[in-house]
Amino acid sequence: MIRGIYVKVMLVSKSHEKLEAFFAKQGSFEIVDSMESLASNLDRLLSNIIQVNKFIILVNDAMDFASEIRALLALLNNPSALVRIDEVVFFFKSDLNSERIKNYIKVVGEHIKTRAASEPNWYAPHVAMYELKALTLDVVYKELLGKSSSTTIDPKVELVYREERGSESRKDFESSEEYIAISPYSKNTVDKYNALKEFLKKTENPNNLSALEVYIPEYEELKLTEFKRLGYGENKWVLMTGDRRAGSTTHVTALAVSAAKAGKSVLIVDFTNNCDVCEHLKVASVSFCKLEPKEVLDNSIITIDNAICVYANHDKEVLRTLLPYMQVRPNVFDRDVILISFDLEDLDLVLSCLNSKFCSLILSSLLFTNDIARLLAIDVQNIKTVVWLNDNVASPLRRNKLTSEIIIEKFKKDGKKYRFIEPILFEDFELEPSFYYAIEEVI
Repeated sequence: MIRGIYVKVMLVSKSHEKLEAFFAKQGSFEIVDSMESLASNLDRLLSNIIQVNKFIILVNDAMDFASEIRALLALLNNPSALVRIDEVVFFFKSDLNSERIKNYIKVVGEHIKTRAASEPNWYAPHVAMYELKALTLDVVYKELLGKSSSTTIDPKVELVYREERGSESRKDFESSEEYIAISPYSKNTVDKYNALKEFLKKTENPNNLSALEVYIPEYEELKLTEFKRLGYGENKWVLMTGDRRAGSTTHVTALAVSAAKAGKSVLIVDFTNNCDVCEHLKVASVSFCKLEPKEVLDNSIITIDNAICVYANHDKEVLRTLLPYMQVRPNVFDRDVILISFDLEDLDLVLSCLNSKFCSLILSSLLFTNDIARLLAIDVQNIKTVVWLNDNVASPLRRNKLTSEIIIEKFKKDGKKYRFIEPILFEDFELEPSFYYAIEEVI
């Protein structure tokens, strides 16, 4: 009797029992193990030897996918002698939040790529994803029969996208001569990866970063089409600054809180000397995640569930080096709204580090003559600029304050086509989504 060759499979799905029974009936696949959740079974899996051809994860509405990804990464980090997986396969319906799911899956591909570069003897699995209109038992089974990595020789990192026939292709990957992979570091070379590890060490103790700037791709060399290819422009970048006491940090906080209420994911990068955005968010009783340098430079931001993330560092060399890196790696900094807060004296530095075509600028200002004159003297190049006026500072010179109408007229006479936000008194930060949408129309 000739025995068939079975593909060994592990299943993670809310419907894993039905899938297991269906696969057993159809043949071709040997189900080694199945479970509803990877995260809830992680301890058991870490203590066992896992050797399978396919590790299959079906994504559905009820699954905490971020937790599943963290658990999967923990499993892959087990010693090679304990874990040997040919292919990690993700299935999800196209009506889910597919872009967020894809970004999580990219994290897995990037992690495998990085470890494979540093450990050449590590058995690196493939990563494949299937975005389908329906996740019925027979559809999943047929898709799995279509590609098997069990016969693959010399496995390498590969991120595969499959679409149903007739559907629009929405590929999002970087290609190289040898393989398809996604890396958050540079151009898929170990040398540059190691250079960025050194950069991380420097940001934890930020002294003399200028020598490392050579390792960060220069944004000036990237054309507009290149930014679009990378996915840049899908997020809204807003530069926020102003004179001291002008309320810039308050404005940052208000915009972040209301954007989160509107269902947006927000990243605040605070380069002000005071670095007090976090304190304002605490006063606002808002949940947020304060990022460490490592989380900023690798791809961890993508897996953080908090609607608001904050990275604070007042070191100017870190600012000078980090901003170009952020712009050439938009997939790593995958947030709907990115707010960069900095002191007005650093405006030229920030504009020199960013491609201003993709940013808006908000200048917070008091209504005094000197403050307005300072803004009129600033050259903001061609960046879209909004002046957010603030009339909330008590002063014995209050009678010398200007009105909004006079200020707007001064800017018109100077030929500056800025837009304006009238003064707003924030008694608290209990803001509705409508506040963010109103500001978004201006910026």
